[in-house]
Amino acid sequence: VAVWGAGFIIHVIPPSLLKWAVSASFLVFGAYLLWQHEDKDGKHPEERWLTKIEHLGPFFIGLILVAVTEFADKSQIATAGLMMKYQTPWLVFAGSISAQGILNVIYVLAGRQIGDRIPVPKIRWIAGIVFLIFGLWAILS
Repeated sequence: VAVWGAGFIIHVIPPSLLKWAVSASFLVFGAYLLWQHEDKDGKHPEERWLTKIEHLGPFFIGLILVAVTEFADKSQIATAGLMMKYQTPWLVFAGSISAQGILNVIYVLAGRQIGDRIPVPKIRWIAGIVFLIFGLWAILS
């Protein structure tokens, strides 16, 4: 999507507005992670959502989760920029998908190690702080 949508995005959204939108998304997501909201049963909304789709299995949960959370992220914007520069959709797609595959192997292995050692609330807190820092950094750069 990022490869073929690059030209459209740049013609519709000015780069300065895109910078603010990306910065705001990091700040909002960071604040969301830091806001430890549990319902009356002591569950976070993500846990309820995952419980509803758990019957789909890890493959489809991963597919849905990554598709939703990675939509219009920095790597997709970078991929769109590469497409605009090189005008070679298949080569840009192949390079991008290869990098994502390699990184996902690392993320899965690291996630298992981290998940065994650090409780989820602490991971949420650390991730929230990191997203806030990235959001502020994007605004200031």
